[in-house]
Amino acid sequence: MPRQIDYYFSLQSPWAYIGHKLFREVVSTYDLKVNHKPVVLVDLFSETGGLPLLKRHPVRQRYRMVELQRWRDKRGLNFHLQPANWPFNARLADGLVLAAIEAGEKATLFLPRGEPRSARKAWIAGAVNPSGAVIVDDGAARALQRGTSLLPAGIVAVEGIFERGDAVIIRTRSGIEAGRGLSAYSSADIRRIAGHKSGEIAEILGYRGRDEIIHRDDLVVTEP
Repeated sequence: MPRQIDYYFSLQSPWAYIGHKLFREVVSTYDLKVNHKPVVLVDLFSETGGLPLLKRHPVRQRYRMVELQRWRDKRGLNFHLQPANWPFNARLADGLVLAAIEAGEKATLFLPRGEPRSARKAWIAGAVNPSGAVIVDDGAARALQRGTSLLPAGIVAVEGIFERGDAVIIRTRSGIEAGRGLSAYSSADIRRIAGHKSGEIAEILGYRGRDEIIHRDDLVVTEP
C-alpha cells in the first residue's frame, strides 16, 4: 500500500509552478499517494499573521522577484513572473484542477509555438503596455543594435514610475525609440544607478541585483 502525503497548494503562488516538477519526481521515486489540498493564500496570511504580497515592504517585494527569477531559470521553466491576469479567482482555479485530478484526468502542457525566446520577444514587442521609459546615450543605442544588454552606464534619464519586471521603452536622447524590454530594476533604483558601472550597483543600492538594467533576452531592439 503506497504511503500517503498531503500536498497543500495554490495556483496563485508562482512557487507552486517552480516546485511542481521536483515534487512529482519525489512522488514517483517513493511511490506516494498524494492527497491534494488547495489553500487560499489570503486566508492563510490572515490566520498566520503574514502579509499579502502588495502590503509587503517594497524592498521585500523586489527581493522576492529576484528569487523567483533565479529559481525559474534554475529549473529551466518558461512562465511569466508578472502575468497580466493576476490576481485571479484562486478558489475557482484550484477547484477545477482538483476536480480534474479526482476524475482521473491527465495534465496537458500547452507550449508556445516556435522557439521560446522568439515567442517571448514577440510578446514583449507587441503584447505589453510600457510603464515608462529609459533614455540612453548614443553609445548605448549603438550597442543595443549589436545585440547587447542595456547596462546602467548607458542610461542618462528615466521617465515615469515603474517596478522591477515592468515593460519600458528605450529611447535615445533625440526621442527615437531604440527598443523595448522588461526592466530588472524599478524606476527609483535606476535613477540612482544611471551612469554608473554594474560593479557599483551593490554599493549604491545596498543589494546586488542583475548587472543589466534590461538583459538582452528580455529586450527587443527597434529597427533603425
